Amino acid sequence: MGFEPYNITLFVVEELDRLITASADEITKFVKSFELFIERKIKGENNTHNNESIPFLPRAESQYLVDYPNKMLYFFNVSYYEKYCHFTFDLIPNVSKLIGKCNSQLNTDAPRYFHGGDEEDEHNYSTLFDVGLCIGDNKIFSVYGQAFHKKQFWDSDEIYYYDISKKQWVKPKIVLKKLSSGEKMVPRHGVTCNYVHFPNNLYSKHLLYTFGGETSNQSENQTKVIMNVIEFFILDFASNQFEYFMVDKKSFLRKEIWYIPYFHSLCFETEGKLLIFGGEHYEDSSYEDNFQSKVFCFE
Repeated sequence: MGFEPYNITLFVVEELDRLITASADEITKFVKSFELFIERKIKGENNTHNNESIPFLPRAESQYLVDYPNKMLYFFNVSYYEKYCHFTFDLIPNVSKLIGKCNSQLNTDAPRYFHGGDEEDEHNYSTLFDVGLCIGDNKIFSVYGQAFHKKQFWDSDEIYYYDISKKQWVKPKIVLKKLSSGEKMVPRHGVTCNYVHFPNNLYSKHLLYTFGGETSNQSENQTKVIMNVIEFFILDFASNQFEYFMVDKKSFLRKEIWYIPYFHSLCFETEGKLLIFGGEHYEDSSYEDNFQSKVFCFE
């Protein structure tokens, strides 16, 4: 029995200009369901090879991101020929069947967790899952994440970005500013991130914000903790340095909402503010009864 194609609902790229001025009641007019396929080569007569479309089957740990300006859909960590591969799908106007490809540039020097030892030994690297993904200014940011190695989970504190124009992954140097006593950069996964750039601002800074996330300590029982953390990085692409800052949330948020109790949330910028909503929490969390809303606004 064959597999059904994977379906995904996205905004219609050819209608994006109209979407900006649409009312809430009209939003559904600008979304569309797409079927995703990939092609594989099959051997034909006289040693020829033909392409055959088969359903695209991402896994639970796969993640996706949409680049509407460049009309591209990205899927990360999809099982393909006994390894994990990153795929791209061109969003073609008036086409509902999308054909993806395991993109060679996107898979070259892609983010991985290095466990130490010989850097030339592939066994010392693991695929990163559950990374924070966000996009802006023709760059895809991959923030932190988690790897599985030798029956143990390992959280990352590294950031990578994919330069869409240059078609290459870049690993910047993280420069730590002086932190308060007890504060430190914590490796974790499932963070919410957002890239912000205000070109008309006096300082014209490129900024990357990260919120929350989950971490597993390296004890025998691998206790999980949702981190109450807000960070931002000032990005200098010319020097390839990201300057790290941690925000003291208690100094500017009302005491009763200082804790952000969700991970895997969605974040976007609007009118100089970051709107964070949705996400996951633990079923037995004592905070569930205290927070009726899953919407937070960071100014």
